[in-house]
Amino acid sequence: MSSIKINLSLSDLPFFDKFLHQELIKSPVESLRVKGQYLEDLKLYERNYEIQVKKGERKVEIQIKLTAKSDKINPLKISIKSPAPKSELSEKEMHEILDIIVSRIKEAEKSAIKKPMKTYEFEARLSSDIYPLRSTVEFGKYKIVSSEKKDTQGLEFKLKFTEEGIDKDFATTDATIEAKIVAAWLTLIFSINVVFKGFSEITADPKVVTHYETIKRPDLRPIKHSFARELKIPRDFIKLWNNFDSLPPKIKEAFVSSCMCYQVAMELRYTYPALSYQLFVTAIEVIANKTVSFVGVQRRFIEFICINLSKSDKKFRSQLQDCYSLRSSVVHEKGVGLRFIPLFDIRSFELIPAGKLWTLEIIVNAALINFLENPFEIVTVKKDLLSNNHT
Repeated sequence: MSSIKINLSLSDLPFFDKFLHQELIKSPVESLRVKGQYLEDLKLYERNYEIQVKKGERKVEIQIKLTAKSDKINPLKISIKSPAPKSELSEKEMHEILDIIVSRIKEAEKSAIKKPMKTYEFEARLSSDIYPLRSTVEFGKYKIVSSEKKDTQGLEFKLKFTEEGIDKDFATTDATIEAKIVAAWLTLIFSINVVFKGFSEITADPKVVTHYETIKRPDLRPIKHSFARELKIPRDFIKLWNNFDSLPPKIKEAFVSSCMCYQVAMELRYTYPALSYQLFVTAIEVIANKTVSFVGVQRRFIEFICINLSKSDKKFRSQLQDCYSLRSSVVHEKGVGLRFIPLFDIRSFELIPAGKLWTLEIIVNAALINFLENPFEIVTVKKDLLSNNHT
């Protein structure tokens, strides 16, 4: 067995796979198969490349194994699968073939690191329920623009951005993920359900007009949008995006999960209130787990909200404890969250009172957005908000 050190990062692996196919499948290589898996317990990525080599009537299989952790790529291990006697190649022939394979791997590595990109422009279609967007807003690499289209999912508006990719298939995969993350973030910021629907053809941008709304944070209004009125842009929209985009990687990853939970909770609040309620609570649990240092998920849930809303009186804490207790009864007594969905209809669960679901939605939204207002203050808990009689 021989090994080769290559200079790739994890983000290069999809490109390396593609270039390896392009470089290797030339005579004497006949075919290349790739298998991959992620070993969660070892935090290890594995790639196994099986290369069929043909020389005259003789065939031999060469196997290449690549392993990687999040911080480094291990050397490639190259081995030759024992062929049948009649297929055996001479030692000289094998050296020649291995030299060819190694040189082609190096070419693939070089190409992957250079990553010659094409830039693609994407126009994602988002649904905004019953609220029309009349504004055009740029934030980071993204721009949202209005659209007059409407379908069963609601009124549309569009998210425009560019993405670099080795080809359109790779780029579309990345673009889809980005569009879904931005849609979840917008759901939180607008406090309405915004979903990614697909991509459409690029259209000309309308004249840049932004209709702003002045909001006092924390925003604990029971009604944020008048029915079917224009969806306005909060004055702190750009600040919130910049703070979100600047979060440390692990905290940003957790906050994206919080946005996703909030988005699905908004989608399910009228049809499956028990699941919606649980997801609103989970939206806080995910980010609280990364940002406040207390033992116990309920304690972290309560402290995250109290810190971010600058509200810590006994009555409010008691209200949050009741919120969490109701969530616990849904999870532990009704079966949701225990890695199975019961056979009976979820809607047959004891109904979550509409008022409590609405109150929780408002509190969760305000706490998450206020976290984005000052995201770096919460990592060190504000001592003045903590009383001596915490439970």
